[in-house]
Amino acid sequence: MNLKQRLHHYGSVGRSSRRSSHVERQRDSALDAVLKRGPSHSLSPDLFRKLEALTDSGESIPLERLRAWISMRPENTFPHCCSIRFPSEAAHGIVKLKASWESVWTDVCILTGNPKIDDFCLKEALFLDLETTGVAHSVGTIPIVIGMGWFESDDQFVVEQLVLTDPENEEELLREFLEVLGEFRFLVSFNGKSFDTSVLQNRLIAHRLLSTAEASLKLTPHLDLLHIFRSVWGKDVANHKLQTLEKDVLRFERHNDFPGALVPTLYSRYLFDEDARFLDPILTHNV
Repeated sequence: MNLKQRLHHYGSVGRSSRRSSHVERQRDSALDAVLKRGPSHSLSPDLFRKLEALTDSGESIPLERLRAWISMRPENTFPHCCSIRFPSEAAHGIVKLKASWESVWTDVCILTGNPKIDDFCLKEALFLDLETTGVAHSVGTIPIVIGMGWFESDDQFVVEQLVLTDPENEEELLREFLEVLGEFRFLVSFNGKSFDTSVLQNRLIAHRLLSTAEASLKLTPHLDLLHIFRSVWGKDVANHKLQTLEKDVLRFERHNDFPGALVPTLYSRYLFDEDARFLDPILTHNV
């Protein structure tokens, strides 16, 4: 089966044949609805024009031309993985990466009230962020990108993205994630306790890679920075979104970054058109 046929298969799981017959029409209607609304508070005029250009007919880009892919294992071609390295002098807003390495995390961990992370150590921490096919916590939500980051030393931060370029390879994607996770003692995320780890746990259990108890144990100890953000800056900001933390605390503002709500739509378009251009903004947003 090609990617389009596999998407039809995914879309028809647990649905009537009548509903699955609408999948292809939804492929266009979701983006059409966004384009019809025009620029908005979450889609700037520049981003709107970028989306228009992306949806215009043009030459499709194969996966091989999108990124410099690396193989997690020599014998595997899936999942696709790309790696980015940031020097310690790199800054996110007003904060340099090396500031995180040099910071004393003891006080931060105390704020969580979780004794499992009392001995938190940054060099043993895996940073995690997912892009998924939806925002629900149900078992049907599938990870599209598993973004992982860690400090390789005091002068470099590594980001690796496991990408589900073909839905049939989800099990391999999850296996590779477990391999990386096994090298670290702690997870760090933003709202990961409520969403990211719930999605991973559901999918690991669905593929029978782990039992419920094993998955719950494997995905801890977990430092969720959202709870720290609420404790320290909760009354001083308009909301507790990651973009608000970046803008109001780190003085960092995203530019040319599609909102996360568009990720499922862009991914569906990638599968239908077999055009890797639609994956590019997803990977950029994840970083």
